[in-house]
Amino acid sequence: MESPRHSCFKLELPNPPEPDKIEPIFIKATWYDTHFDLSIRLSWTFEREGTKLEWRWKCQPSPNPKQTNSGILNFLMDANIRLSEEVVRKTKSFERLEVEIEKCLAQSESFSNEKTEFESAVYARVFSSFLFYRGNK
Repeated sequence: MESPRHSCFKLELPNPPEPDKIEPIFIKATWYDTHFDLSIRLSWTFEREGTKLEWRWKCQPSPNPKQTNSGILNFLMDANIRLSEEVVRKTKSFERLEVEIEKCLAQSESFSNEKTEFESAVYARVFSSFLFYRGNK
C-alpha cells in the first residue's frame, strides 16, 4: 500500500487588474510511489460598499494529459539535474575547504611546536645566565 507524502507551497502572483498587488496561490502536492496529485485553492473575496463577493475557481482536467505529464516530468528531471549539480559543486567545495583546514591545523601545530622549542631555549639560556651570574658573585 502506498503511503503518501505531502508538501505545500505558496506562489505569489501579480493580480492583473492591480499589477502592484501580489495575490497568493496555495498549492498542495500529494506524492505517491507511482504518481502525484496537485491541489490548488484559488479564491478571493471582494468587498465594496457593504457587499461581499467571493469567487472560487475550479480547475478543469488538462485537454492533453500526456503533454502535461511530459512537461511536469521534464521540469522535475531538470530540477533534479540542477540539484545534483549543485550537490556535486558544494561537495567539491567542502572537500577543498577540508584540505585547507587540514593545512591550517598542521601549520598551527608546527607554529605551536616551534614556539615551545623557542620558549624552552630562551628559558634554558636565561636560567643558565642566572646561574652563571649567581655563581660569579
